Amino acid sequence: MSPRVRTLALIAAAALFLFFFGAGQAYRSDEVWSLRAVTMPAPAMMAELRGDIHPPLYYWMLRGWHALLGESEVATRSLSILLCLAAAAFVFATARAQSGSAALLATAVFVTSPLTTLAAQMVRMYGLLALASAASTYAFLRLADPNLPNKPKLNPAWLLYVTANVAGSFTHVWFFFLLLAQGLVYLVYRRTEKLHVMAAAAILSLAPYIVFWLPVLLAQFHKSADAIAWVEPPRAMDLLSTLLFFGGLFTFAAPFAWRKWRNEANFAGMPLALALLAVLVPFAISWWKPVYGQRFTIIALPAFAIAMGSLAPKREGSYRLETGLVAAACALALILSRFNSLCDARSAAEYLAQNTAQGDTVVFTSLSRLPIDYYWNRLQPKRDVAERTFPAEIDSHPGFEGVIHTDSERPRLLAESERLKMTNKANPGKLFLLHGFHPKTDALLKTAFDASFTPLKPLEHSCESMGSYFQYISAYSCVTPELARAR
Repeated sequence: MSPRVRTLALIAAAALFLFFFGAGQAYRSDEVWSLRAVTMPAPAMMAELRGDIHPPLYYWMLRGWHALLGESEVATRSLSILLCLAAAAFVFATARAQSGSAALLATAVFVTSPLTTLAAQMVRMYGLLALASAASTYAFLRLADPNLPNKPKLNPAWLLYVTANVAGSFTHVWFFFLLLAQGLVYLVYRRTEKLHVMAAAAILSLAPYIVFWLPVLLAQFHKSADAIAWVEPPRAMDLLSTLLFFGGLFTFAAPFAWRKWRNEANFAGMPLALALLAVLVPFAISWWKPVYGQRFTIIALPAFAIAMGSLAPKREGSYRLETGLVAAACALALILSRFNSLCDARSAAEYLAQNTAQGDTVVFTSLSRLPIDYYWNRLQPKRDVAERTFPAEIDSHPGFEGVIHTDSERPRLLAESERLKMTNKANPGKLFLLHGFHPKTDALLKTAFDASFTPLKPLEHSCESMGSYFQYISAYSCVTPELARAR
């Protein structure tokens, strides 16, 4: 076996390890939302998706995958893993076409990226977005090659480009930032050469979305402010953190690689320009309307990995950087796993199943209710425990919180906390409060409960980190402190 084949096999093995390692962890809120949507009847699922902000392609794929393999964590996430592995194959093929020596390093950068691992281990559309972006980038760079024929029917990349773009547009709205970046890069590098080919590809790429989903997108705009309320205006440091999220350990090795090989590096200008524009354009837009989320930047990751592959030396046979990178990434994953908190939705459901009884009340905050209920329903499908969400508005859109934690909403939340307190005063059972991501909002409820009920310190449950949208659980007896002292 040649050193090249041996290194490629090592990268593939590392990809499987990094993607499957931790794939059995408990579902998070947005993952349970995905599962809930695909288990609905088809018309109800489409109605749910139209009320959300994402196109339907991934959910149709997940629906079939879920029906075939079931809903265990590893089985369900294996769809995202398969999609990320296919994306890695496109990165390899693209880098090999650009420069044979770049292929292994580009693939190693892609599979060891923390962003790829995140996409592979989530029951969300990011794996499909990575694949569509990688395939589109591969085809775009082939079409932009001046050595290829002008006629679309003679170039299979043209069909792949249209197919990948249609899939990407029906996966996530951020895919359009990649298409915009491709258009700008083509005009800079190729100007008007073969422009009619790219124009035809762009029209065919966008036509299905315009016909079948653009009216839905326009209807969704009115609720987009609530759905992306968690997205904050970007800061300059966000670009640095995105670079770290893209490159992972390679970010720290790249300066040494560049200094060592700067005289023989085959710098991939077009892929780097693609990656920069696909990130910087939405970053700039976010100063006006915040839309910048690091997960979404996976559209630029394949181009980034291909550009970084150009740092590999031109000579064949030396793959120490690739080998060291994947080995270090696997070792780091093992080390970090020792510090992972087991405080997740599954453990919280087990705690509630063990400590609640008939007549008790559980108050969820942030987005903790959906994932905990998922596991709690499997432990105790029938239970006489009252469940509340604070703020109650979250129950109407459990996939996101909305604009409810502002100062202007504080009087309403204060009134709601008082109503919850008065409701539970007549309750003879225990009261459990999960504290989530918003301490100022949760404090309204905690203050009301502390003043009216008796804390049950032995039943309190604390997490080392924020697990499944909560950090600790307070427990109360609904007997008032005055009555408790009288007894």
